[in-house]
Amino acid sequence: MSIKGMHCASCALTIEKSLKKVSGVVSTNVNFASEKAVVEFDSKKTNKEELVNAVKNVGYDVILEQDNIRRITLRVRGMSSQHCAGVVENSLKKLAGIKIVDVSFAIEKAIIEYDQTIVSLEQIKKTISDAGYEPDNFVEIEDREKLDREKEINSLKIKFFISLAFSVPLLYFVMSPMIGLPLPKIKPLIFALIQFALTTPIMIVFQENSIPAKTADNEREEVFSLIVPAAAHVRWADAY
Repeated sequence: MSIKGMHCASCALTIEKSLKKVSGVVSTNVNFASEKAVVEFDSKKTNKEELVNAVKNVGYDVILEQDNIRRITLRVRGMSSQHCAGVVENSLKKLAGIKIVDVSFAIEKAIIEYDQTIVSLEQIKKTISDAGYEPDNFVEIEDREKLDREKEINSLKIKFFISLAFSVPLLYFVMSPMIGLPLPKIKPLIFALIQFALTTPIMIVFQENSIPAKTADNEREEVFSLIVPAAAHVRWADAY
């Protein structure tokens, strides 16, 4: 199933838990990076409609796809520039039954959506080979999870440095009277406004981490994400 509305790993976990509660579900794997849910279930105990409802009940939408439409990801070796990616993309677009093509030479990947009743995977691979490149199966789950982790790490790095830039002067203003460091002679109101101005960006940066999840099932995941912005909230309220 294609799922719309996920923005983090916690969302995927929430959907997984909801799907696992459906009677007849054997296993489920939700990947927020690809916005896909793969569910193995007993058709005698449940059906696709109940699975869709389980996703919708926790606040997400399911994009129903036609049975004859398939979306695949292939590794395309031999590309060295955007021109190469364009050659592969244009060659595939000439095939009847191709719906969507997105080729990236940087990660040697081609995402293709096609009508299985019109064109086959073998024809797609042959078209790529005829264009002078080497198609190969792409291990989608592992690579997407790796990209997801890298994206999350980069996001946390940016948040850290932004928070650090505002936290250092904030810490100076708060701790200076306690350790005897000099402070400019300013009115209490201005002092409070400075603290307010320094704290607010930190709260904005961690806004996503401090928003409660849509269900109560992931309380344990929420606890850690609330620790960092909690101190900023206290300082912000104090300044206000």
